[in-house]
Amino acid sequence: MRELTFEEAVEVDGQGWTSAFLTGASAGGYAGGLIGNVPGAVVGTVVGGITGVILNLF
Repeated sequence: MRELTFEEAVEVDGQGWTSAFLTGASAGGYAGGLIGNVPGAVVGTVVGGITGVILNLF
């Protein structure tokens, strides 16, 4: 097993952000849809996606 180069680490890290955004967006959209129908789902998707990325950074 070898260590990752900087370019490989950035590529893997970028995939983590994408996955975090999609996971947060889907959970937020579902929860928002239960509470506020379509407008709630839209807001939940945006907030959930941003929250997922922020949590992935820390």
